[in-house]
Amino acid sequence: YAVTGRLTYTPWQQENQILHLGFSGSTRDLAGEKYKIKEHAEVHTAENIVTGSKIATDRLNVLGLETAWVQGAFSTQAEYFRAQLTAKHEEDVTYSGYYLQFSYFLTQESRPYKNGSFDGIKPHGRWGAWEVVGRYSVLDAVAQGEGNKAANLTVGLNYYLNQQTRLMVNYLHTRLTEEDKNQSERRSGNAFLVRMQYEF
Repeated sequence: YAVTGRLTYTPWQQENQILHLGFSGSTRDLAGEKYKIKEHAEVHTAENIVTGSKIATDRLNVLGLETAWVQGAFSTQAEYFRAQLTAKHEEDVTYSGYYLQFSYFLTQESRPYKNGSFDGIKPHGRWGAWEVVGRYSVLDAVAQGEGNKAANLTVGLNYYLNQQTRLMVNYLHTRLTEEDKNQSERRSGNAFLVRMQYEF
């Protein structure tokens, strides 16, 4: 079984000005099944390069904190999560991660907000909207001396043709630190991504 919930609060909201706060939590009974972190470091078509060790787990508890601020064409948001594993035969394990992201609309749109979440962008002009974005994220999957930790830096440009269509161009730089008992190895890589999204 699993019990999951999310609460949001908006202590400040005026026209094109928003302060958003949020909290989420989940507790899951895994009944001794093996749990392993497998993530693709924000390149969705890539292999899972952020991996932890397989751990027989009785319970998984996840905590998430989130915040966002919008001031006209500028916005920033951040999120932190912490996952605690109650291991069946070993010491308990804790994983964590966070990201910080910013956005600025060159065409002076502002991110719309309703009922605790952000909505799609509606361009002001007939030629669409342009947005500059940046993001830094960290995921630490090291436990019991094994696993790895990834740090990602992303810069990008988004073009909104209309409220349903978006073209995204992103450059990512990833630093990966491998841990294996008493040894540590660092690697890095780059990715260039182009993606088109249509919302039905």
